[in-house]
Amino acid sequence: MINLFERFNQPTETLYHSMLEAGLDHLTVVLNDDGFLPEAVTSPYRFFAENEIKDSDHPLYFNEIEIPRFWNIEGDNNQAVIKDMGEVRGKIHYQPNYKQRIVSNVEWLDPQGFVRYRDHYDQFGIRFAQTTYDLRGVAILKEYFTREGEPLIYVNYTTSNYVLTWHGKDYFFETEVDFIVFYLEIMGIDLDSFVINHLGTPLSVVYNLGAEGHDYVVWQERIDVNAALPGNMRLVLNEGDANRSSRDFTLIVPERQEYDRIVGKVGDAEREKMELGGYIYPFARHNQFTSNILTMTNSDQIENLEEIVKLSPHLKFHIGALTEMSSELLAMERYDNVKLYPSLERETVKKLYNDCDIYLDINSGNEILDAVRRAFLADMLIFAYQETAHNLKYVNDSAEGTVHKTADYRELMHQLHQTIDNHGKWRTLLKRQKQQANVVDVQTFKQLFQ
Repeated sequence: MINLFERFNQPTETLYHSMLEAGLDHLTVVLNDDGFLPEAVTSPYRFFAENEIKDSDHPLYFNEIEIPRFWNIEGDNNQAVIKDMGEVRGKIHYQPNYKQRIVSNVEWLDPQGFVRYRDHYDQFGIRFAQTTYDLRGVAILKEYFTREGEPLIYVNYTTSNYVLTWHGKDYFFETEVDFIVFYLEIMGIDLDSFVINHLGTPLSVVYNLGAEGHDYVVWQERIDVNAALPGNMRLVLNEGDANRSSRDFTLIVPERQEYDRIVGKVGDAEREKMELGGYIYPFARHNQFTSNILTMTNSDQIENLEEIVKLSPHLKFHIGALTEMSSELLAMERYDNVKLYPSLERETVKKLYNDCDIYLDINSGNEILDAVRRAFLADMLIFAYQETAHNLKYVNDSAEGTVHKTADYRELMHQLHQTIDNHGKWRTLLKRQKQQANVVDVQTFKQLFQ
């Protein structure tokens, strides 16, 4: 069995780690390599580049970007820019939820301020690809290189063609699917079973292998409730024709609500090909039912914070930030039940997630350090505002849940106080929170792929 994923985003990561927790340690291939894949995961780029990783390799820090003489780099923990005599000539983007200020890619601007090129860097500091844009800002081609800068893969987005230069020979492919099929065949691996989580390129690749097999589609997206099933999903379910493909599929839907939506749109024969799934999560600890409450923020806009703090003297509020804090937020430390942590160090973050048992997702602005998911994995009970929630996948948003409107902060505070005083209710809310995230046990998960 092979995991064939389009990209390694958070849903894919959740699925991947669930499989590892269940002992399903299959070869995992990610088609779109962002340069920061786990060591055990491979990609077409990694296979063909054959880069030798050296002990001296390290992620590229933002001020290590090579720039022309007399240009300069200005940045903080959120972003960085490259300037020439005060004019912005480049924008540096950091790898999210990674070490601080590590470069993922750099946009290079023309004198009119339009993006013309984007350099892509990996976790070893290697510039492994460059994307070129037209004047409309549309990507027209992408080139991949070996670590020595030799051309490797050329992608023409206008014509959809791929060219591979490998071992002194050029290979031309009409489409990405043709390229990926070639890659899988040249690897010399068993192609009789795949796990895919996207009905785009991975599904097309499986259909074009020209070999029989049984595959698993893990549906991590959402269908349109007012429309018929997508054509590619009907293809997976072989709706109306059991002989349309030499591949046989099982459709696994981790979310209960989404499963029910799809079941309502198919017949009995298609239902037989479906399974209600879920995920295994690597919980780092168990909730200790303390009154320590955590909020991670990159701004001082924490809705109704002062009102909640003043009316909750029996609770301890811990507020962390990667950057320095504003004078407004620093002033909150005048309350005895508030502890501030500006310019957080990694060990302090780890300690906060170990010591706190409730997470308040009530801050405006971007999420930092994948804070809500990390709180979920620390078995913290999560409260949130609808208007500022950063990741509702891990928060109980049912009628009896822990998500409230900003205007109803008193209701949030009331439920918070009730929960602190009632461990039975606390346990019930934690259970519902896990149900929201579709938690299943190891045996249940393993059976989905047998």
